[in-house]
Amino acid sequence: MWFLLLACFFLLLLYYTFKHLKYWQSKGIPGPTPLPLVGNIGPGIVGIKTVSEVLQDIYLKYEDCPFVGIYRMTKPCILLRDPELVKNVLIKDFQYFLNNDVNIDKKVDPLLARNPFVLKGEEWKKTRQAATPNFATGKIKSVFPLAVNVTKDMVEYLEKQKSAAVNAKDMFIMYNCDVVAVCGFGSDGNSFKDPNAQFVNLARTFLTPGSLQAVKLGVSLLLPNLVTVKLAPKAFDDGVISLTEQTLKYRQENNVNRNDIFDIISKIPSASVIDKAAHIANLIIDGFETSSTSMTFIIYELASNQACQKELRKEINTVLEKNQGELSYESVQDMVYLDACIKETMRMHPPVGHLSKMCTETYTLTSTGNEYKNMSVTLDKGTPVIIPILGLHMDPKLFPSPEKYMPERFLDKSEAAKYVFMPFGNGPRMCLGNRFAMMQLKVGITELVRNFEVTLNEKTRQPIKYVPFHFLLYPKGGVWINCKKIDL
Repeated sequence: MWFLLLACFFLLLLYYTFKHLKYWQSKGIPGPTPLPLVGNIGPGIVGIKTVSEVLQDIYLKYEDCPFVGIYRMTKPCILLRDPELVKNVLIKDFQYFLNNDVNIDKKVDPLLARNPFVLKGEEWKKTRQAATPNFATGKIKSVFPLAVNVTKDMVEYLEKQKSAAVNAKDMFIMYNCDVVAVCGFGSDGNSFKDPNAQFVNLARTFLTPGSLQAVKLGVSLLLPNLVTVKLAPKAFDDGVISLTEQTLKYRQENNVNRNDIFDIISKIPSASVIDKAAHIANLIIDGFETSSTSMTFIIYELASNQACQKELRKEINTVLEKNQGELSYESVQDMVYLDACIKETMRMHPPVGHLSKMCTETYTLTSTGNEYKNMSVTLDKGTPVIIPILGLHMDPKLFPSPEKYMPERFLDKSEAAKYVFMPFGNGPRMCLGNRFAMMQLKVGITELVRNFEVTLNEKTRQPIKYVPFHFLLYPKGGVWINCKKIDL
């Protein structure tokens, strides 16, 4: 009896699986042949590659197609190739793709579920509107000198290391934690001097490459409708909520008004303590994890390409000489090669390798150019639409010799494809903190390259391979550097 029931169950499972795996075939949409249960992302599931690299392989294989039908496990998804269609989905027809294809339960993850990347519809609009003043140009200009001041501790820390190998990610976590602490809370993070400092401890509890929470977060993006496990560690939630409550209490009791980011967050109308803590959590996550990972890749490329590092140092010194040696918000705007180096790194190693948008209403995709097959498909409500950022960034038709580090391609604005270069996303849901992040990156990299000759340590694995099962693209084994002090 049990054998018959079990056999019937497996037969139904196979029927369900194979029926769904013929979805795109029935619509005449080309795509790779899916495997039972894993669909087209098997190498990403077993850890051979990151899912973003799997999507990149599919993207590059179907070069004459404007879009490709694929399967995330048994879920039919459409992968975009045509830059015009990417533009339409993220910008022109944004109202059909308002939400990101990720689901996190507020009861399970009270802070992470309130992250703007996760929120949907009107709730996302209200939260983004409330957070916007934190990243206004005036606010970034006002905190710029505070970020510059943090680099003094970083330089002092590196001087003490002498010839020792330095873990770039760890160093940049300390730098970015201190920047977030002083710009967001008006307090010294003290990460370079105290290994158990509050902010750096909070940062390290959230996401460490290879850690269980990193795997869980990666799986949640793979199976957004099935995974309801807690993603953020309880210690992180408790720490952020406690920090928020303590800071609110202290400022209210002592009538403190510092006009910093926390001050703006504390005055959001009708926001609960949990809502405010969620804004703080978002600032910490974006401020340390994404920025630290990007800075790690930037210094890797500059250490690997010494001519570029020397050219950047020359520009830095030239600009600072014109400004009496002062690194200011205005002087950084004149460092065009610095901007190009950062953008070229983020092209090759985007923080997030792909985006998945949810089609919220019936929508028709139609090829837009002669270089692609004449194709059209109507998407049902609920169909995931995948933007393969890594694939677009490494497409030789869009970026010639994509495997080469060539910052000069971003000096010529015509070559920097506007709608396909998207390290922070694009359109209304583009990362709100991108300007704050660029400020962190530019200040930190400027002072590092200005003060030190940076080379790769032999502990760095080459060529770079990404850690599987991780939310962000991150190099296996980390990036280890040696820093030789320059006499200024």
